[in-house]
Amino acid sequence: MRKYDSKNKRNIGIVLVICLLILIVFALFIKRVSDLDKKEYIIDVNSVLYDRDKNKIILDGTGTLKVKWSGAYYLKYQEEEIPLTKQVVVYNQASKIISLYGTIYKINEDESVDTLKDETIVEDTVVPKFYKLADRKYLLIASDIKNEKGTFTANDYLIVELDKLGNATLTNNKINMKTLTETKLITSAYSFDIANEILTFGDREIDLKKIIGSTNEYVANKESNTGNDGESATGESTGDASSNGGTGDNGNENQGGDASSEEGSGGVSSITDNRVYQDKNFSIIRNTVGTNYLSIDYSIYDPKSEYKNIFLEIENDVTKEVETYYLARNGSNLKISGLLPNTKYNLVYKYSYLDKDLNVLYDSFDTNYSISTILPETTIAVTKLTNTTLSYTLSESDALMYSAVVELYVDDNYITSYTFNSDSATSSYYGTFDISSIENIGYITLKCTSITYASGKVDTDFVTRVKY
Repeated sequence: MRKYDSKNKRNIGIVLVICLLILIVFALFIKRVSDLDKKEYIIDVNSVLYDRDKNKIILDGTGTLKVKWSGAYYLKYQEEEIPLTKQVVVYNQASKIISLYGTIYKINEDESVDTLKDETIVEDTVVPKFYKLADRKYLLIASDIKNEKGTFTANDYLIVELDKLGNATLTNNKINMKTLTETKLITSAYSFDIANEILTFGDREIDLKKIIGSTNEYVANKESNTGNDGESATGESTGDASSNGGTGDNGNENQGGDASSEEGSGGVSSITDNRVYQDKNFSIIRNTVGTNYLSIDYSIYDPKSEYKNIFLEIENDVTKEVETYYLARNGSNLKISGLLPNTKYNLVYKYSYLDKDLNVLYDSFDTNYSISTILPETTIAVTKLTNTTLSYTLSESDALMYSAVVELYVDDNYITSYTFNSDSATSSYYGTFDISSIENIGYITLKCTSITYASGKVDTDFVTRVKY
């Protein structure tokens, strides 16, 4: 029998301890993965969030948020698993509740920091709040968030994500913009100097770089401050165009060094000796959608009149018909009327400009998005029922109806239909059906299956049912 000396015994003991530690670590890892797999959150309909590639997701049904062993979240939605980041911001457009997921740092006025984990629910935006989500990524919550000049406004929340050169993308459920110069955001409680990562409550400045660190390489450049009040010229630009040698909307890389301009989805910057100057800028601030109209608040900054025209092409998603509307250079609002209710429209903003030979050229901003008009609140009701007739009324919240189709069913069997027509837009219609020849009636159902407006017909499904 082989004998082991003390040295061999010690080595065997060390190997056994290492194996035991490996087994314990592996068991803990399996338990963590198992625990994470069980952890899930329901994301309600009408919620807005962004995927790992910064694409906006708007839920028209419920989804489930789960977390992987790596700590990154993913969304199970419509039989897909959509990868997200380790920190997720969800905004419910109906309730205006903001849900935060992951490890997030809340910065307080007294410079204290609260570390939040897993799920954090913010039920109101009345009291402003400020969070650091990750390196160079922040969340502002407030009823109104503006820049120092007041040319930009966001409501409820705003996600700010910096690149290493101090430029930042500003996003929420309605906004996707890019800063090209130093920009300071203001709420009723604090201000946020984006490029320098400085949060200010009153006279108290908080260096946000010291909270979990920062890879921001921005260096303040006094010569770039071109605003009349010492602030940099407007720094917002819709879309994802980059400055400081970034990529424009056509994917062409700006090589810089020759004072040339690089067009980038809404804003243009000139680069000379690595300094960025704002040349011109176009941004969408807000869309207000009604039953048959769209109101657009916009901002145009073009001191050299380099844009010849800026115009909007709005396309009916069903018919593919396109209408063009020009935006006034000195204006800030465009209202489009006569849209079809309950219809999706695709919006593309374009502009024309002159090249060096004075030829007119056309291009588009990287601001493509869609909106959907609202269906007027409409009801159909039985007003009188006898042995021979059924009287009913069809009414809506707006006076937009020119025509409507109403169908009559008895015990789920189709009987007849009637189409009423009006010479002018109306908010209600009173009609009758003759039921004298129908026998053995149990239930009567009325359905409004379509309504015609000035701009066209919309399929509907308004129903009322009564017992005979």
